[in-house]
Amino acid sequence: MRPARRFFLLALVLFVVVPSCAFKLNVPKVLLPFSREMRVPFVLEAEGGCYSWRSMHYNIVAVEPFYEDGTACSQKALLSAQSTQPIKLSSAVIAEEHVTGHTLRCDVMVDVIDSIEVLSRTREIYVEDSPLELAVRALDVKGNTFSSLSGMAFEWSVAKDEDVDSIEWSDKIRILKYSEADYSPPDHIVELERAEKQGDRILVSGITTGAAVVKVRIRESTYKKVAAAVVRLLVLENIVLIPAHDVHLLVGAFIEYRVAKVVQGKITELEFPLEHYELELRDQVAAPGGSELLPVAKLEGKTAAVRAVQLGQSSLVVVHRSILLGFRAVFCTAGQLCTLPSVVGHRLGVKEVVKAEQHTFLISGFSVYPGDRWVLEVQREYAITVEVYDRDSTKVYLSDNLRITHHFSKQYFEELTSSPNGSYHVVRVLRGGTTGIRAELVSVLQQ
Repeated sequence: MRPARRFFLLALVLFVVVPSCAFKLNVPKVLLPFSREMRVPFVLEAEGGCYSWRSMHYNIVAVEPFYEDGTACSQKALLSAQSTQPIKLSSAVIAEEHVTGHTLRCDVMVDVIDSIEVLSRTREIYVEDSPLELAVRALDVKGNTFSSLSGMAFEWSVAKDEDVDSIEWSDKIRILKYSEADYSPPDHIVELERAEKQGDRILVSGITTGAAVVKVRIRESTYKKVAAAVVRLLVLENIVLIPAHDVHLLVGAFIEYRVAKVVQGKITELEFPLEHYELELRDQVAAPGGSELLPVAKLEGKTAAVRAVQLGQSSLVVVHRSILLGFRAVFCTAGQLCTLPSVVGHRLGVKEVVKAEQHTFLISGFSVYPGDRWVLEVQREYAITVEVYDRDSTKVYLSDNLRITHHFSKQYFEELTSSPNGSYHVVRVLRGGTTGIRAELVSVLQQ
C-alpha cells in the first residue's frame, strides 16, 4: 500500500506599508477672522487616503467633512470659526486616515482683524482696457495674515485724492461687478454680488487718464474702528511708438516714428501735433571721442522725426503732460527697459558712416518675398529687400536719405518699382538660368 502523499500549503502573508510621507495636509496652520455676523470658511485638504475629521474645541472651530460622490471617503473638510469672544483662541483639527490610523494635525487660530490693506498686481491701468483686480488682505495685531476672508462683506468706493485739487475726482475709474466682466470670480463673490454686496475682491476699470484713489472698509459693525485701506492708482492710455523695437541709425540718417494708442487690442494712430503727449530725447550719451557740445540725435518738435548727429545712444520718450510726478507711469516697449516716470521709450543706437571701401557696412543679404528662397519662377513677381549690417552684425535702419545702388540683370529681371533709397525692389522674372544681383551702400544724403 502506497504511503499517503502529504501536501504542504505555504501561506505568504504580505504586509503593505504606506509611507507616512504619502499623508499630507495642504496647510499646517490656519488663521480665521472673528465675526459676529457670519462664519468665515476655509477648506482643509488631505492627501493619501480617506479621513475622518475632528476638532479639539468645537466651540472655537467647527469641522464639516466633504464626501466624494456619496461615498464615506473624505479628503476635504470645511473649517469655520465658532468663537463668540473677540479674543485670540485656537483649536487643533485632527484628520485620521481610516485604514492605517495615521493622523494629521492642523492648528486653527481665531483672532480679531486689526488692519486691512489692498493687494494688486499693478498700480497702473489703461483706459478702456482689461480691468484690474483688487483684493483685501487682513492682518491681526501682530501683522499675521488671515487665511480667508470668504463671505465677509466690504465696502469699496472711489475716494477723493487729497493730492489733486479737483472736484472731478471720481471720473477716472469705475468699480465693476464680476458679472459685468468676462472673468470668473470665486463662488463666495458670486453669492455676495447676488445679494447686492461687495466682497474681499473687486474689479476696477479705467475711464480717463489721471490719478485715482480706491478705498475699502469692513462693513461689519464689529470692525467699525478698523481704518479703511486706500490704494492710489494711475490711469493711463496704452501708448506705443511705431516701430516698437530698438533702432540703429547711421550718422545723418533719420527715422520718422509714429505714435499709436491701443484700446482692447485695436491700434489707432494719433495725429500730430499730439494733444496730451510730448516727445523728448533723453539720456543722450555720446560715444568715446564724441563731442560734448553736440547732441547724439535731434528731434523735430512738430513731428516724430529723429536724426542722428553723432555716435552714441539716446532714448526717445513720450510724456503725458498732465501725469503727476509723484507716480511712476512706465510704458515699456520691446527691446527697451524703461525706468523713467511717465514715459514710453526707445533706444536709438547711432552708427558711424565711413567710406565704402573700408567695408564697415556690409550688404550682407537680400530677402525675397514670397518664399524667401533663391529658386525663382519665371513670369512671377517678387519683392527683394536689401539688408545692411555693421561689422558687429547689427542691422541698420534704412532711412529714406540713404542711397543704395543695385544691379539686376535685364536679361533675367524686369524692374517694376524701386524705393527712392534703393533698398526695396519689385521685379518680374523673365527667363530661366543662373544669375547674380548686387547692391552697394554709397552715401547718406545730408538734408
